[in-house]
Amino acid sequence: MAKLVLGGRRGTDIVFQGNRQFLPAGIRQVINAYFNNWNTLRDIAQYPNLIGELGDARADRHFLGTDWERLHAHYQAELQRYTVVLHGERGADGSVRFIARAFKPPPPRGINELLKALTGQGGVLKDNFDIWRLEKLLARAKAKLQFTREFVPALAAFANRAVSFEESLSFMRQVQAYHSPEHLDPALHALLHGEIDELHTLRQPTALPQLAASLSKAGAKVRVHPTVGPVVQHYMALAKAAEPTDEDPAASAAGSAGGEKAASVKPASDPRVEAQLGGALKTRLYPFQREGVAFLVVNRRALLADDMGLGKTLQAIAGALCLKRRMGLSRVLIVCPASLKYQWQAEIHRFTRERCEVIGGDKDERQSIYAAAASRGSFISAEDRPFFYVVNYELVHRDLDALKALAPGLLVLDEAQRVKNFRAKTTQAVFTLPAQYAFVLTGTPLENQLMELYTIMRFIDERALGKNPLAFRDRYVILDRFGSITGYRLVEEVSRKIAALTMRRTREQALHELPDLVQNNVWLDLTDTQRQIYRELRGQARELLSAGAWDAAGTQNAFTLLQRLREVCDTPELIDPAYTESQKLAELRAILEEQVGALNCQVLVFTQWTRVGEILMRDLGAAGYEPEFLHGGVPTPKRQELVDRFQSGATRVLISTDAGGLGLNLQAASYVVNYDLPFNPAKLQQRIARAHRLGQKHTVFAVNLLCRATVEEKLWGILNEKLSLFEEVFGGISDPDEARVGVPVQRSLRELLSTLIG
Repeated sequence: MAKLVLGGRRGTDIVFQGNRQFLPAGIRQVINAYFNNWNTLRDIAQYPNLIGELGDARADRHFLGTDWERLHAHYQAELQRYTVVLHGERGADGSVRFIARAFKPPPPRGINELLKALTGQGGVLKDNFDIWRLEKLLARAKAKLQFTREFVPALAAFANRAVSFEESLSFMRQVQAYHSPEHLDPALHALLHGEIDELHTLRQPTALPQLAASLSKAGAKVRVHPTVGPVVQHYMALAKAAEPTDEDPAASAAGSAGGEKAASVKPASDPRVEAQLGGALKTRLYPFQREGVAFLVVNRRALLADDMGLGKTLQAIAGALCLKRRMGLSRVLIVCPASLKYQWQAEIHRFTRERCEVIGGDKDERQSIYAAAASRGSFISAEDRPFFYVVNYELVHRDLDALKALAPGLLVLDEAQRVKNFRAKTTQAVFTLPAQYAFVLTGTPLENQLMELYTIMRFIDERALGKNPLAFRDRYVILDRFGSITGYRLVEEVSRKIAALTMRRTREQALHELPDLVQNNVWLDLTDTQRQIYRELRGQARELLSAGAWDAAGTQNAFTLLQRLREVCDTPELIDPAYTESQKLAELRAILEEQVGALNCQVLVFTQWTRVGEILMRDLGAAGYEPEFLHGGVPTPKRQELVDRFQSGATRVLISTDAGGLGLNLQAASYVVNYDLPFNPAKLQQRIARAHRLGQKHTVFAVNLLCRATVEEKLWGILNEKLSLFEEVFGGISDPDEARVGVPVQRSLRELLSTLIG
């Protein structure tokens, strides 16, 4: 049998006694909502609500041993202890003073400490400007305020010209104007109103000096609280860092005679991003990217939540280089999904002269990397030591001690939604990695639940949304009687709390600064099954290539094996229907989850082979995307119907082969995925041109899905370099099955196949 009693550590808490599991679900839900893990009522002020909900749940028969009269009397006594009386007095000389006293001393500890801090002898407020702060802090301490009838006239006399600028008590790095709008002089109110929002928060903290001067000139009594100084300086530093410089960093990079000269450049005294980078970055940042780098560098620990395709990777790399030149940062650890490790390495090599070490392989291989990083021998120069280390999330838990020993100064979390579950071992391991600076990157910080955002923000700064996840859930999450989430409350408050630590730009916001086409490669590793099949086929191809004589049949066999190798990269199901696991399929689903599910974009997916398109139709259809398939076998009237449905927005995902997509206008798509590469370089441009053409209103993002250390990696290199040999052999071929190779080019073909198959 359950009951409520007085007890706890202080002997004055309302405590639940009994086993919650034996209570009916509805009553158990009420107890869970109001009592903490130690069975103590969280907030005495919620006692009436508790009693009301227990009554609604007809809980009387389960609490027969409860002395309800004693509990009610205790609540009334506690309520008096929580009451603070505010009084105001006006002197004959026009002076005003405010007095705050506990109704029934001694008040609870939190209220008592607050009164001691802000009031002096007799409860007189030490500084009249603190009247607004006192009210807010008392409310936070659960105090019940009572006002004497003299209080409002005294407040009106004081607040007629009084404005206090203070750091917000609720929102990090934000400045609020504490004043009484109903009493403030209309002229002063008009001057102030244009600079603050509905919560009296300063829209531009950097404008505070000018605003305070204007108010004082107009006759206001202005106080700028000492806590405001660091906040204003922070935003001034951010604004300064984001300013462009006269020097073109791209030209500076081009003028550097190699990595040694760039590394010898001393950090500039100019705090702006481009000055700090000097020639360390081999590309020029767009203005919105420069602002993103400044945001990361000045905040030191922050969340960059830009849409996919806006260059979060580049901004993080540039931020790391700034910290290296400005703060002496010596090591960066990047934690990302396994599929992105080598993409990070490729981007670092593309944009910087820094060394990057990818942590992977078996345990012995990884230990050798850690041992090399820990060595302090003089035989390794500073320039030869990797500045960037990249590891996937799954390895963090396994290699936690070794990663801690790396002692990175900066930790970069890419696709940070992977650590959204604070109970997961990977999340807990990542959160224990020591790093003074942290750049958290994700285009989807909030995928399903508000608690996911709480976990990510807790890693950045536990002060932002509080240290207690249960308290956060109770304030912002609406639960039903069974504990399931039914909705959220005060979401705007959450947004404001994290505003100083979060930057997000959508594609629409950055559109005027972006080129109208952004192309990226996503490098993936084969699964174990794919790798095994790939090795067997590559062995057969090498044996064929090593044969002395090579006739037309040998040529066709080589083409067939090349095609099989590429099919394995797409999905091993093309070789053996029993194997359906594919990294490309998993990555495509992740892309669609963000582009279609979260951003409601339209996506074109291109593949060379009809069989691949059929598999994608089945897989994506099962995932609920309802795609349509355009290929050479679709009758012409039907093709136009498919196109019309896609252009009208009725279809969000359109799969197409090169034969099916030729000559069509598909400007409704803002995202193009090349599931595999065509043999002809011109075909690749034709695919993108389906969406990137006149009439397109959005920036087009094109992504190539490529498997690392396979024929696809070598094919991309050839396509990118546009070798004449490739043009000679494959210039007119769009599909290996269509290839009919003549004798004159067999020698060139054999040479090319040897390069591709390796």
